[in-house]
Amino acid sequence: MTVLGFGFGVQALTVLSTNPEPTQVPCADLVDQPPPADWLRLERCEADPVVALHLGQGHPREAWAVLRSTGATSDDPVHIIVEIDDRELLSRMPLDGTLTEELQESLAISEGRVRGSDGLGMRARTLLDQAGFEVAPDVVVLRWGDRPTLMAVVAWLGLGGLGVVALAVTVLSILMPTHDSERTSAVS
Repeated sequence: MTVLGFGFGVQALTVLSTNPEPTQVPCADLVDQPPPADWLRLERCEADPVVALHLGQGHPREAWAVLRSTGATSDDPVHIIVEIDDRELLSRMPLDGTLTEELQESLAISEGRVRGSDGLGMRARTLLDQAGFEVAPDVVVLRWGDRPTLMAVVAWLGLGGLGVVALAVTVLSILMPTHDSERTSAVS
């Protein structure tokens, strides 16, 4: 817990200090030369009219939209996926997984944090496959609307600090004799 808390806290602090504003990247450049930045604003993209939806209780709970650089064909493997869990945006998505032109335009300029190809879970891969998309091995997953915050830094570092306190209490309880053991040795 301590290592994870401090590790994620330091990582979040690094992102916040080195990438205080989203780095603007055209979709074509993201595929050819991904920047080292974690927080991106993708531009000159086209959103595919079909999204992969995970439905729950008759409403979209998550969606994965495919972005392509302007002019790319739908026959090309998918290199950019936007993961959407924003309730307001999901509430505007039709249940059949087709996007209105307004939603396509909203997604064509996406801002969020990069999760990398390992950020695409099995459910998303299955739903994208069912929707007819071929996902490239080096796919970049962007979490729509996600941004680094100071609150995340404080929360992760606080969790790490809590782990240090718990470890100290444990070590002290092992090293410090209890009152019962002191009495037993005095009586003997």
